[in-house]
Amino acid sequence: MRKWRRYLDEFVLECDWKDVTLIKICACMFGVMLGMRVPQQRKKAAAAVSAAVFLTTTGLMAYRLIRQCCNLPEEAEEKEENEGFIMRIVEEE
Repeated sequence: MRKWRRYLDEFVLECDWKDVTLIKICACMFGVMLGMRVPQQRKKAAAAVSAAVFLTTTGLMAYRLIRQCCNLPEEAEEKEENEGFIMRIVEEE
């Protein structure tokens, strides 16, 4: 499992916006296929859960984008710098 994580970490570092877009489209289409398999009596519950997840993740991404565009301080992220995987884009000389 650690080997796969290392491969995925390397892949993410090499991705550009086009690769991320393709991954998101693929995930969206997978969600559509799963949604077509939901029984009729459970479609409302599945729609409510997916809407909640969509709104939450979209809100978090919008917050990060606005914070980056307005150059707001990143107090919370500085404390968690050593926890987990953080992708950094470094300008090549």
